[in-house]
Amino acid sequence: MKRKATDAVTITVLPAVLPPTTVEYLNILRIEHVKSMDFEMLVAHLRRDTTLQTARPCIAEVVGACNARVFLAAYMIAFKPNNVFEVMDDLARALFDASGPMLSVFEEILTKSREKDPAFEAMTTEYFLRFSAWKKPDSEKLVTRIKHALVALYTAEHHLPETESPDSLIKVMHAFGISLFPR
Repeated sequence: MKRKATDAVTITVLPAVLPPTTVEYLNILRIEHVKSMDFEMLVAHLRRDTTLQTARPCIAEVVGACNARVFLAAYMIAFKPNNVFEVMDDLARALFDASGPMLSVFEEILTKSREKDPAFEAMTTEYFLRFSAWKKPDSEKLVTRIKHALVALYTAEHHLPETESPDSLIKVMHAFGISLFPR
């Protein structure tokens, strides 16, 4: 990619031949375009089937086999962190710090102004590791909440009055030999 200065205006000139999928990707996910969106618009944009269909081949070609949705989440993390993180703790900060530079280099590789190199591979690996580390506490909280809900259901099952309506879900489950918890 070459930059030309014309009367104090910098114009970015893309290489004449970019693969059509790359051009599509840059049309919908160029960093400057993403930055101009509000959070809700960005979330909707990233969830569109057309966005995923366009992004997956470009991501696979440059990054390799990976979760494209997690890769695309980097746009929200890098450019809308106040909407993504409740608190900017150490895990969130590390993920935030890994996402922006990775996306910038990814865009440079797509526009052919930079070659894919081991430094970029290390950036993507770091981003995915940071993402997993950041999501782990959320997953653990969710598992704990589900366990508490199941214990509450189990306790409620044992405290049902004999006069419980015969069409109640728990009575129907018992009639078919289904229990909330195996005994």
